[in-house]
Formats: sequence, structure tokens, C-alpha cells
Amino acid sequence: MKPRYGYGLMIDTKGKRIYLKVPNHPYKTASGYVLLSRLIVEQLLNRYLKPQECVHHKDGNSYNNAPDNLKVFDSQSPHATFHNIKRILNPGLAKLRDKSWLIEQYINQEKTLDQIAKELDCCDRTVYNNLIKLNIIPRRYTLTKESIDARIKGAKSKKPRRKLI
Repeated sequence: MKPRYGYGLMIDTKGKRIYLKVPNHPYKTASGYVLLSRLIVEQLLNRYLKPQECVHHKDGNSYNNAPDNLKVFDSQSPHATFHNIKRILNPGLAKLRDKSWLIEQYINQEKTLDQIAKELDCCDRTVYNNLIKLNIIPRRYTLTKESIDARIKGAKSKKPRRKLI
């Protein structure tokens, strides 16, 4: 972990977790930091969380530490099970495994990874990985026709640069 801010606040190197310096906390890291989400839940429960207890962000946004967005799991195992069940029950993922549907969306309709992911309620990386599994070659650039047209239009409207002598 590298400190990103001063004053006892730190964000991990992946930029996903916020830590606060709490030197007297019984379960602090070696450098004296505790996850902010854990501290908020501990205040709500009026007790320290056990080291194996895990805090889940309901909306998936680790920066949203609103008390109603946090849920405690007894350990990492039920937390992982929760995410696996959520993934399995996602009806969009069945479409993603259908090669003909994916070809229609990605190649024929020229949708981007983001557009398909939003439609299926999953991550764009999940769409990319399924393209690879189904031997569909991902486009190097996922520009839509509209974005290309906008770039061309923007380029035409720019004034030519003056040459320096």
C-alpha cells in the first residue's frame, strides 16, 4: 500500500480501498491503518469486527461507505458464495455464452464491449473473456460508427494550422 493522501488517509495501490490511520485499533495493519468501511460498520455495531469478518459493499462501489450500503459476512467464504450465486443467477450471462447471439451483437450490430456489458449487467472484461473463449477475435478499437463520424466531423471543422517560418 502506498499513501495517496496525507493526514492519515490512504488509498491502496489498486485505488479500490480507503484506509484510515487508527494507531490504537486492535486489528490495524502493521503500518497502523484500518479499512474505512470496517470502521463505519464497527461504529454501527458498537463492537470491533473480528479479523475474519468481511464487509461487503451492496452496490459494488468500494468508495460508497454509506451505512445502508454495507453488509457484514462472517468470513470470506460466504461472501464469495454470495457473489458466485449472484453471477450464476444473472440471466444475461447465459446470452453471453451463446456464440450466435454474441456474434450478432458484437460483429453484426458493431456494439462495443461496454454496450454489451451494460445490457447484460456485467463487466466489460467478462464480455472480452467470453469473446476469447468463443474464438471471436476482439476488435483492437471498439469505436462505434457514431463516434467515428463525430471525430471526422470535428476534424473537418478545425482550422488549419499556420506554418511557422
